[in-house]
Amino acid sequence: MEKQFMTFSIDDGMYGVNILGIKEINYSQRFTSVPLSAEHLVGLLNLRGQIVTVLDMSVPLGYKQREIHDESSLLIMKTTMELSHVARKHGIQTHKDTVGFIVDRIGDVISCEEKEIEPVPAHMDAEVSKYLEGVVKRDDALVGIVAVPELLKFAGV
Repeated sequence: MEKQFMTFSIDDGMYGVNILGIKEINYSQRFTSVPLSAEHLVGLLNLRGQIVTVLDMSVPLGYKQREIHDESSLLIMKTTMELSHVARKHGIQTHKDTVGFIVDRIGDVISCEEKEIEPVPAHMDAEVSKYLEGVVKRDDALVGIVAVPELLKFAGV
């Protein structure tokens, strides 16, 4: 079965999220900070009347907290309710509330067969690898496929 992933960059790493779980890509940087929150919680965003919890995806993936810059983008994920019609068929899990992940740069959509997704390399840090479902080889780069449910557990949302 073919799968498609929206790729993005964090520092020098390339990652992907199943495109079926993405509601939209947003470039807003007008977040309301949450006092005394964890370092991975960037803040809250009012998106057309809907409150979105904005998370820094880089922290659980082993990077330092990112500075938001002009190319920073926000991946707004679909909620469980929005995914109910495809979740079972494609094995996608998300959250009951709307969340967004801040990333450095948005890349391309890549397609691959399920059999092309390889296990996370054994030498990768165990604390980081639990947030990845696997890797896909593309040209001379590896794309880490993000395990969104694990990332949401880390974030505590």
